[in-house]
Amino acid sequence: MIVLLVLILVANYTMLGFVEALVWSKEGSEAFTWNEHIPLAIQRILLGVLVIGCAWQGFEISCQALLSSLPMWFFFHDGTMYLVRNDISDAIYDKRWFDESTTSSATLKTMSASWRIILFSVGVCLALYFQFI
Repeated sequence: MIVLLVLILVANYTMLGFVEALVWSKEGSEAFTWNEHIPLAIQRILLGVLVIGCAWQGFEISCQALLSSLPMWFFFHDGTMYLVRNDISDAIYDKRWFDESTTSSATLKTMSASWRIILFSVGVCLALYFQFI
């Protein structure tokens, strides 16, 4: 069940990256021709499913799922954000998923693609470890 909770968390991180790509593009509802509320609704549904899943599985398994998924945050959130921002503004991130921001004003600079892949691998190993112990 840990792997299922991790997958829900990862889907939530991915949707958050998508939503932030819309926000940070400064185009908002003009970024795409379809309704921008769809990814927001999906993210809220995922959060609701996650809360139900965590309540059903209990505190220990929920903590293990969260611990396993946190290293995957940057891989999915940042990857989705760069991919979607590239679709909104042509060629802003040439490497798409594996690019790195050069214009971020964040005080915590995001990691390079190599570090994101390494942390993703750590998260997968943790999830498998917790699943089979």
